[in-house]
Amino acid sequence: MIDNMLFKKIYGCNAAGYVGAALGEPARRCGGGVFDCYNGLCGPIEGAHWKVIDATLGRPVDRLLPQVKGWAGGEPPSEVGYEPKGWVTLRWHNGPIFRLPVVNYPPGTSEDGGERKWLVIKAILDKGGRITKEDLREAWLKYINPEWFGFHLLPRDKYTYENMKRLPASEVGKYDRWPGNVDCLMMIHPVGIINACDPKTAAQDALDVCQTIQSSLISYAPDAAAAIAAAIAEAFKPSATVESIIEEAKKYVDENIGQVIDEGLEIARKTPDILEVRESFWKRFGGRIPTDSLEVVSESFAMFWIAKGDPKLAMIGGASLGRDADCVASIAGAIAGAFKGVDAIPKEWIETCNKATLASPYTLINMSFEEQAEALYKVVLKIMEEKKRQIETLEYLMKAS
Repeated sequence: MIDNMLFKKIYGCNAAGYVGAALGEPARRCGGGVFDCYNGLCGPIEGAHWKVIDATLGRPVDRLLPQVKGWAGGEPPSEVGYEPKGWVTLRWHNGPIFRLPVVNYPPGTSEDGGERKWLVIKAILDKGGRITKEDLREAWLKYINPEWFGFHLLPRDKYTYENMKRLPASEVGKYDRWPGNVDCLMMIHPVGIINACDPKTAAQDALDVCQTIQSSLISYAPDAAAAIAAAIAEAFKPSATVESIIEEAKKYVDENIGQVIDEGLEIARKTPDILEVRESFWKRFGGRIPTDSLEVVSESFAMFWIAKGDPKLAMIGGASLGRDADCVASIAGAIAGAFKGVDAIPKEWIETCNKATLASPYTLINMSFEEQAEALYKVVLKIMEEKKRQIETLEYLMKAS
């Protein structure tokens, strides 16, 4: 492993994004069956009350567990593996009918957010630097296997994919069927990484890139993602603090994002404990379907603050929270991972998630977490050299007569 803090922060941010999602995914699916405000929902809708999570998975959720997908009540599949044990159909939030495989994935397996993040990474690696919404659209069309929708990428991603085939990137996000969803927030971490120490540019890039998933005309999701990217970029600074990271996150985005982040922090300050705070968040957000980007960005920064920037504690808090547990654990973990570095994340968690993710026959991901970090590290160095040349040129011009 490359032995410097820049690489460790890149690795920590990227790995924690995957690990947090895998830690929180079982909690998100906890409950099953038809919709019930207490027990949760089936399929791709979140999520169970924290009391159900405590009773079913333990208090707190601090270990990687199998991930049941496509379970619509009754006895969940007991056999762990990657192949479907059956198929179910359901309709999500008044959208089209989905067909989902019933699978009990091994602990640590990647989920839809990790797959979308991987597509952002591929776009960055193909470009060799900062990307635009059109670069991401090209990566989706180049790397997605449309036969695999429903396994890791969701059936709803198919509708984005089909629109990408016929529309320019600037138009795709305008026709998203689920305004407010959290897809942008989960995928955006690499944009913060490659703009390390430059939160303003990270936010600007994130706002642009997200338009091909969901337009700012219909959703706050791109602004919420931009706040996350800015926080990650700020977290790379040696002078960064938990407070400076949160303040920088709010600086370049719609004021509503800053307001909802502050609202979450107010809740956290009254109950600064990752488990005790859950009831307050449930009273604020619980019982609505589905979760949305405002809820998730608020809870993610709150967990990051309560954990004082510690990625392990932030991920456990997110996974134990209820509702969209995988997203909160992933986002809070990614910000904290960029802040503290990979050494602050349990090595066994990274190894388990890396192994389970690469073992799936239906994942798009074909590089280990460390290999991904190494590739992103090279991109960061390339961007740094480009900035150096720009500065050298400007300095030369200042001296020239």
